[in-house]
Amino acid sequence: MKYTLNQRRATRHTQNGSTMIEVLIAILVMAFGMTAMAGLAAKSTVMEVESAQRARALFIMQDMADRISANRVAAADYVSDTTWGEDDADCDSLTGADLDLCEWNNTMRGSLDRATDGVVDGMTMRGCVTQPDASVPIYVVTVAWQGISSTFAPADECAEDVFGDDTLRKVVRTRVRIADLAS
Repeated sequence: MKYTLNQRRATRHTQNGSTMIEVLIAILVMAFGMTAMAGLAAKSTVMEVESAQRARALFIMQDMADRISANRVAAADYVSDTTWGEDDADCDSLTGADLDLCEWNNTMRGSLDRATDGVVDGMTMRGCVTQPDASVPIYVVTVAWQGISSTFAPADECAEDVFGDDTLRKVVRTRVRIADLAS
């Protein structure tokens, strides 16, 4: 079938704007994609920082767990109602569990690390050592810190209400079981 000159012009004229619409749709899709990528990059950065904070808290928690395990005879001496990491302490004249707790306190404060006003790498930490049942030689070592993203308030009471909003408080904890070899 042959088209006349007017029919060809009419067909070409109706297709002139379609390329422009395709380009605008492609730009719109790219804009949404780039916005999503920027959001993903921001979320990734937050998760990376929180991961580094958790790793540091785990290291400090394990340090105290190791200290308790190494001093099994005096394990009960580590238990207190004190929330550690609030103030710098002088550890010079201390020994045993008191020295371990003092050094642990100063590690959380950043005194033994690079720190500015007790904040290590932008992270404020607190620690607790408890014994849930005095008749059972199981000790709980907890490290709490203020995270970046809000979740829910942890059930653990260590450093509760210290950081303002408890939905930002993050907690890691471990149990140290001391064997009773006398029985």
